[in-house]
Amino acid sequence: MKQMPGLKKKFLKYIDYRNVNLEDIITPKQKGNSAEMKAEIFSSSFIKNDKGKLVITDLPAESQIAPVFSIAVEDINNDSHPDMILCGNLLATQPDFGRYDASIGVILLGDGTGKWHPMDAMKSGLAIQGEIRDIQIVTDRQKKKKILFARNNESIRGYSVK
Repeated sequence: MKQMPGLKKKFLKYIDYRNVNLEDIITPKQKGNSAEMKAEIFSSSFIKNDKGKLVITDLPAESQIAPVFSIAVEDINNDSHPDMILCGNLLATQPDFGRYDASIGVILLGDGTGKWHPMDAMKSGLAIQGEIRDIQIVTDRQKKKKILFARNNESIRGYSVK
């Protein structure tokens, strides 16, 4: 197999940036105009306003297996409590880390107290592949709910709510 000209050169440029520090990229003046921020929570979480106090709770493990980019809230199981549909995935990652594409979507059933319980995937039938970037719930002409999933660079997928 013939190697493409310039491929090795491009690869070496990528390797050169692998261990670069912030100070190697920006000037002291640029750094002076910036703010340092810290992230302490990396999980998908639910934030509840409890009488003026915000309470952060991690969502169940089933919603932590890949990045979440879209959430829709709807009463899926008709118990008068809001439920959540979460989807995401991320394919555009550095080769060292691999793709973040383990999620096929998850439905979390709300119990009305701020707690969320994952619906069994076999029971829900939800299995969306790809990078989901938006979820919309619509009603068709027969007054039936449909869930539409917009997938990055792919077709829209739809599911009916029973």
